[in-house]
Amino acid sequence: MAPIKSIVDTALVRGLRQPINVYHGVRTPRDMYFKAHFEAFGERYANVTLTPVLSEASGMHGWRTSWVTDAIGEDLNDLDGWKAYVAGPPAMVDAAQDTLTQRGLNADMLFMPESEAAVRV
Repeated sequence: MAPIKSIVDTALVRGLRQPINVYHGVRTPRDMYFKAHFEAFGERYANVTLTPVLSEASGMHGWRTSWVTDAIGEDLNDLDGWKAYVAGPPAMVDAAQDTLTQRGLNADMLFMPESEAAVRV
Protein backbone atom coordinates (compact mmCIF):
# COMPACT_ATOMS: atom_id res chain seq x y z
CA MET A 1 0.00 0.00 0.00
CA ALA A 2 2.95 2.33 0.52
CA PRO A 3 3.50 2.86 -3.24
CA ILE A 4 -0.19 3.70 -3.69
CA LYS A 5 -0.03 6.16 -0.77
CA SER A 6 2.95 7.85 -2.41
CA ILE A 7 1.16 8.14 -5.74
CA VAL A 8 -1.96 9.65 -4.13
CA ASP A 9 0.12 12.03 -2.00
CA THR A 10 2.00 13.22 -5.10
CA ALA A 11 -1.20 13.69 -7.10
CA LEU A 12 -2.74 15.83 -4.37
CA VAL A 13 0.39 17.91 -3.85
CA ARG A 14 0.38 18.60 -7.59
CA GLY A 15 -3.21 19.77 -7.37
CA LEU A 16 -4.88 17.04 -9.43
CA ARG A 17 -8.63 17.23 -9.01
CA GLN A 18 -9.94 14.19 -10.86
CA PRO A 19 -11.58 11.48 -8.75
CA ILE A 20 -9.10 9.32 -6.83
CA ASN A 21 -10.63 6.03 -5.71
CA VAL A 22 -8.47 3.99 -3.35
CA TYR A 23 -9.56 0.40 -2.81
CA HIS A 24 -7.64 -1.36 -0.05
CA GLY A 25 -8.30 -5.07 0.17
CA VAL A 26 -7.21 -6.92 3.29
CA ARG A 27 -8.22 -10.09 5.10
CA THR A 28 -9.24 -8.58 8.44
CA PRO A 29 -9.45 -5.08 10.00
CA ARG A 30 -6.14 -5.54 11.79
CA ASP A 31 -4.45 -5.86 8.37
CA MET A 32 -5.59 -2.38 7.30
CA TYR A 33 -3.00 0.38 7.38
CA PHE A 34 -2.98 3.98 6.15
CA LYS A 35 -6.76 3.96 6.70
CA ALA A 36 -6.68 7.13 8.83
CA HIS A 37 -4.36 8.79 6.30
CA PHE A 38 -6.75 8.22 3.39
CA GLU A 39 -9.82 9.07 5.48
CA ALA A 40 -8.19 12.40 6.38
CA PHE A 41 -7.54 13.03 2.69
CA GLY A 42 -11.18 12.19 1.98
CA GLU A 43 -12.23 14.87 4.47
CA ARG A 44 -9.79 17.45 3.08
CA TYR A 45 -10.12 16.63 -0.64
CA ALA A 46 -13.55 15.99 -2.12
CA ASN A 47 -12.02 13.95 -4.95
CA VAL A 48 -10.52 11.21 -2.70
CA THR A 49 -12.53 8.15 -1.68
CA LEU A 50 -11.23 5.21 0.37
CA THR A 51 -13.03 1.89 0.11
CA PRO A 52 -11.71 -0.69 2.59
CA VAL A 53 -12.63 -4.24 1.59
CA LEU A 54 -12.34 -7.27 3.85
CA SER A 55 -12.03 -10.75 2.39
CA GLU A 56 -12.29 -12.80 5.60
CA ALA A 57 -14.37 -10.78 8.05
CA SER A 58 -18.02 -9.88 7.95
CA GLY A 59 -20.43 -7.72 9.86
CA MET A 60 -17.99 -4.84 10.25
CA HIS A 61 -19.82 -1.52 10.18
CA GLY A 62 -18.65 0.62 7.26
CA TRP A 63 -16.53 -2.10 5.70
CA ARG A 64 -17.24 -3.98 2.52
CA THR A 65 -16.78 -7.73 2.53
CA SER A 66 -15.72 -9.41 -0.70
CA TRP A 67 -12.64 -9.68 -2.83
CA VAL A 68 -11.28 -6.22 -3.58
CA THR A 69 -11.54 -6.88 -7.31
CA ASP A 70 -15.24 -7.74 -6.94
CA ALA A 71 -15.83 -4.44 -5.11
CA ILE A 72 -14.08 -2.52 -7.87
CA GLY A 73 -16.11 -4.33 -10.51
CA GLU A 74 -19.36 -3.54 -8.70
CA ASP A 75 -18.55 0.15 -8.24
CA LEU A 76 -16.75 1.19 -11.40
CA ASN A 77 -18.44 0.35 -14.68
CA ASP A 78 -16.73 2.53 -17.29
CA LEU A 79 -12.99 3.05 -16.89
CA ASP A 80 -12.32 4.41 -20.37
CA GLY A 81 -9.87 7.30 -19.95
CA TRP A 82 -8.85 6.31 -16.41
CA LYS A 83 -5.45 5.33 -15.00
CA ALA A 84 -5.07 2.52 -12.49
CA TYR A 85 -2.23 1.76 -10.10
CA VAL A 86 -2.29 -1.73 -8.64
CA ALA A 87 -0.16 -3.26 -5.89
CA GLY A 88 -0.47 -6.57 -4.12
CA PRO A 89 0.10 -10.28 -4.47
CA PRO A 90 0.43 -11.54 -8.06
CA ALA A 91 -2.94 -13.34 -8.09
CA MET A 92 -4.74 -10.17 -6.96
CA VAL A 93 -2.86 -8.04 -9.49
CA ASP A 94 -3.84 -10.46 -12.28
CA ALA A 95 -7.49 -10.43 -11.15
CA ALA A 96 -7.44 -6.63 -10.97
CA GLN A 97 -6.02 -6.40 -14.47
CA ASP A 98 -8.83 -8.60 -15.77
CA THR A 99 -11.54 -6.64 -13.93
CA LEU A 100 -10.19 -3.24 -14.94
CA THR A 101 -9.71 -4.03 -18.62
CA GLN A 102 -13.16 -5.66 -18.78
CA ARG A 103 -14.53 -2.32 -17.58
CA GLY A 104 -12.81 -0.41 -20.40
CA LEU A 105 -9.44 0.52 -18.90
CA ASN A 106 -6.79 0.82 -21.61
CA ALA A 107 -4.10 -1.75 -20.73
CA ASP A 108 -1.45 0.97 -21.27
CA MET A 109 -3.00 2.91 -18.36
CA LEU A 110 -2.50 0.10 -15.85
CA PHE A 111 0.60 0.63 -13.74
CA MET A 112 2.32 -1.52 -11.13
CA PRO A 113 4.33 0.38 -8.47
CA GLU A 114 7.46 -1.66 -9.23
CA SER A 115 7.50 0.15 -12.56
CA GLU A 116 9.25 3.52 -12.65
CA ALA A 117 6.34 4.81 -14.76
CA ALA A 118 3.90 4.13 -11.93
CA VAL A 119 5.25 6.94 -9.78
CA ARG A 120 4.85 9.55 -12.50
CA VAL A 121 1.56 11.34 -11.97
